[in-house]
Amino acid sequence: GAIAIRDKDQVSITSTSISDNTAVNGVGGAIVNDNTTGTGSFAITNSSLDNNTATEGGAIYTTANSLSTIFSAGIDDNEATDGDGGALYIGNNATVTIEQVGLRRNEADDQGGAIYYDADRPLVIDNVTFESNLADSDGGAIANNSDSATLSIADTDFLTNITQEEGGALFAGADTNTVVNSSNFQGNRAEGAASNGGAIAGNRTGELSLADTNLINNYATRAGGGIFLRDDSEATVSCTLTLDAEGRALTTTSRCEGNN
Repeated sequence: GAIAIRDKDQVSITSTSISDNTAVNGVGGAIVNDNTTGTGSFAITNSSLDNNTATEGGAIYTTANSLSTIFSAGIDDNEATDGDGGALYIGNNATVTIEQVGLRRNEADDQGGAIYYDADRPLVIDNVTFESNLADSDGGAIANNSDSATLSIADTDFLTNITQEEGGALFAGADTNTVVNSSNFQGNRAEGAASNGGAIAGNRTGELSLADTNLINNYATRAGGGIFLRDDSEATVSCTLTLDAEGRALTTTSRCEGNN
């Protein structure tokens, strides 16, 4: 890749373009941030990360014990060729805030076309656009597999993302906690032969909360054009559900309360 950050107290990348880099048989095509000591900070501002490639975390791979902020950036056309996180892989002790960012046309060979999240600390996404990202497995835009922290999403658009498994835009895995406010899910697709959850799929004892959120013209091959919940997943939904072309807005095999 281009940049490896290890055991630094503070790193800032501003007004920079990082493109066309490859981590051959490695992670983080543009940036690897794996600070293991201290509680440093890592920030990307007014920058672009495009056309980078790695096995996981096509653009950024962060497992650092630090606070990371990505603000006013474009992260497009990156690829995880043999794993998770087409644009970003977020794991271990990373605390990440993503604000005013566009993530477009990123692709993962496994989960999380744009973002794969499996950290022990919160991920905050605010005023972000996820568009035309693709995952060969779960979560066309985001795969949340953190069982010990909260994924918070606000004022965010999920547009025309695709999965071949579950959750065209968003997949919330086992024991996860996902909160979505004032966001839009439109034209997302779960289009594998037996795919569920055109916009959102929740799986196994996870908690999902949606408020003031629109689900419009999403599609699933099998069930839940809008939202699909299985097993002991629990959802509180206060949102506008617009029926998909085949009349499937919400399918659940568990509890779903407070629907409009």
